[in-house]
Amino acid sequence: MAAIEVGLHPATYSRDSPTRHELLAHDLIVCPPYHSAFRELAVSGVSSCVVSILAMSSALGMAIDSLYPPGLSDLPNPLSTTIRGRTDCADRSISLMWTTMDDVTATGNVNIDQFVPLFPRQQSTRSTANEVNHLDDIADGPPTSHEELHEDENHLLLLLLLVCRLSVSSVR
Repeated sequence: MAAIEVGLHPATYSRDSPTRHELLAHDLIVCPPYHSAFRELAVSGVSSCVVSILAMSSALGMAIDSLYPPGLSDLPNPLSTTIRGRTDCADRSISLMWTTMDDVTATGNVNIDQFVPLFPRQQSTRSTANEVNHLDDIADGPPTSHEELHEDENHLLLLLLLVCRLSVSSVR
């Protein structure tokens, strides 16, 4: 989805275009040339820049509340914001946090290499705290049935984002 969106709208996603998305013009955002960014999105297992989030926002018609981990820089991070692609995002949004699979070194160097979805914590509708008789009665985990998964549109769209295997950009 993201590769198709970027392929159809190069002026929006090219860092060198005068009509590029405003986030790509930020001094702290480092993106490769358009053709490299497009290739990153089209090849499985390759990391990609922030263009992937912008393109998914456009393709899904949703804003993405982006949380970049605090404390990685003395500068305010332009990626801790609500990201809106080129399309109307209406009143819908999803939340993602930038993170890493690697260990954080003692010096604090972090290699951001993935997104994780942020879901609101769901309260159990099956029982109250006083009525729990078995651990199976606690519904703090992810949805367990097909119907539960489709109850919340945000969960379905986040699942779609994860299936699309987004990766992250380099930030100075």
